[in-house]
Amino acid sequence: MNDGEGGPPAGAARAKTGVIVALDAPNADEAEELVFKLGGEAEWVKIGLELFCAEGPQVVRRFAAGGGPQPGATADAARVTPERAGTARVMPERAGTARVMPERAGTARVMLDLKLHDIPNTVARAIQRASHLGAELVTVHAAGGKAMLEAAAEAAKACPPPRPRVLAVTLLTSMTEDDLSDIGCPGRPAEVALQRARLAEAAGCDGVVTSPHEASAIREQAREGFIIVTPGVRPAGTAAQDQRRVSTPRGAKDAGADFIVVGRPITRAEDPRAALRAIAAELED
Repeated sequence: MNDGEGGPPAGAARAKTGVIVALDAPNADEAEELVFKLGGEAEWVKIGLELFCAEGPQVVRRFAAGGGPQPGATADAARVTPERAGTARVMPERAGTARVMPERAGTARVMLDLKLHDIPNTVARAIQRASHLGAELVTVHAAGGKAMLEAAAEAAKACPPPRPRVLAVTLLTSMTEDDLSDIGCPGRPAEVALQRARLAEAAGCDGVVTSPHEASAIREQAREGFIIVTPGVRPAGTAAQDQRRVSTPRGAKDAGADFIVVGRPITRAEDPRAALRAIAAELED
């Protein structure tokens, strides 16, 4: 990972936009089943609140790339890792077959999306723990204020390499102008997101998580290497569901996103790997 000031993780800086697959699953077994269906084609995965609360911090270690096969292991070698002392588990793939699943899937780079929002010292310590787990991208909430954002950024920079990158969530993609008014934050979502992105950059954060609708304005004003991750991405013709400020993968790329986060259009597709490939192809055009 690049450990200079600012900039994306090593391998993240790219001319093309990367896809982060949201592992929106109720437990690690189902998340692992999804990763299996993706056939190793997901470079990045996002672990959010549901999965983290269900499984605890160990779920990050389980999916972080550092938990994968050791050098020299063959690609088709079966890997059995004890889930608990003296045990191993076998997960059924389909009726009549079984496959061995490791405790650590070790297949991807992890974005830990907990949107940390607490007093500065608590958030700083949480960033340090996330680093030990192997998360390469960690989210905090920009609404936590400058002192909290600075504490998060400083804690990340003090972590041993490879250190995590801190991304400030500007505004939830489900929120509208009416929602902002309800919480005493009047203004248009685009204005609030841009203001919070400026705050995050000034506080030393490595980037932001923001709607594709605000990404272009943030890209125009941000420093080189500032990471922009856009959730709320839906392929053309798919339902927005509980998202409000959404875009297509191509629209997010054109707005300046370094990464897009895609969940249900991939995870609930009949063929998740085909869905991921189709989105990647759209980004390549």
